[in-house]
Amino acid sequence: MSTAIVYGLDNNLKTARPVMPCGFSRRKPLCLLCGILSTTVILYIMINIIRGNRNRVTVDVFQTGFFDYNGTHDYDYIFTAQETCGKGRRNQSVFLTVVVETAPVKFAERQAIRETWGSWVKLYPNIRLVFFLGLTDNTTQAKLGEENQKFKDIVQETFVDSYQNLSIKSVAVLRWVSTYCREAKYVLKSDDDMFIHIPNLINLLMKEKYERTILGCLVNGAAPIQDPNSKWYTPTSDFPMSTYPDYTSGTAYVVSGDIVYELYHMALHTKMFWLEDIYITGICAKRIKARLVNSAGFTFFKREVNGCAYKYAISGHDNTVEDIITIWSDLQQNKTC
Repeated sequence: MSTAIVYGLDNNLKTARPVMPCGFSRRKPLCLLCGILSTTVILYIMINIIRGNRNRVTVDVFQTGFFDYNGTHDYDYIFTAQETCGKGRRNQSVFLTVVVETAPVKFAERQAIRETWGSWVKLYPNIRLVFFLGLTDNTTQAKLGEENQKFKDIVQETFVDSYQNLSIKSVAVLRWVSTYCREAKYVLKSDDDMFIHIPNLINLLMKEKYERTILGCLVNGAAPIQDPNSKWYTPTSDFPMSTYPDYTSGTAYVVSGDIVYELYHMALHTKMFWLEDIYITGICAKRIKARLVNSAGFTFFKREVNGCAYKYAISGHDNTVEDIITIWSDLQQNKTC
């Protein structure tokens, strides 16, 4: 569901930078120098073609109005789960709203979350859980109607649910929270292949007051992929700079409630970019001057499939339904680590 884990990053979350040819001597004969310079120019062009940076600019396009845009998010709701954040539930305010972005056909994944780490919300009267998705075919939609009637935890809008529309889905999350759960102090966005250790997250959020903050696994120095055959290909017309702004991995991140509406409003005035974590936590967050905070508890890697791997962790990525159930079972049995 997320863009977050690749972009050619190594374990230090850094990307390789182009190496410029250098080291020529000014004492060489002119003709030889011209030949060397000509060869250098050719090599420079070839290197930049290979690295995909030939048309990238070094200026900060955030200062040029490149991202300025006037748009709307005028999709209709099919399901709203509007009672989720109502204070009628044990008369409690909302400390954390957990939002899982999921595909309509992921019935098993949603149920696994409800029965495992999602069930932690039942122990906390001030935590909520909802699932976000877009439009699907009639057969799947009928099943979704039955699922929502039973659990009443689905939010669905009329945009087409697809990988290319993940940024639209994340804007939908900001819209819904701004409309139906604006009092939430924090919002956790998660993919449906994540395991989230809710108690560890709550402990982290209780230790410090996070304001104007996006908290998660920080990525810096990531470069746009220029290979047209890549799943993450980004043409210069979409993003002309040589590196993306810092952002947090879209697999799971927390947004402090005080900037949710501001992020939503900025998204409506920012040129859409299809990689949702870069768009929301990078581009839009930079434009509102939000603070990005790295937390070692979050990762975009897959952790070991056992409870001990989550003893101090908050998130782990790329889990199957079976993985999620196994991790949960381990944690419930309090196995010695």
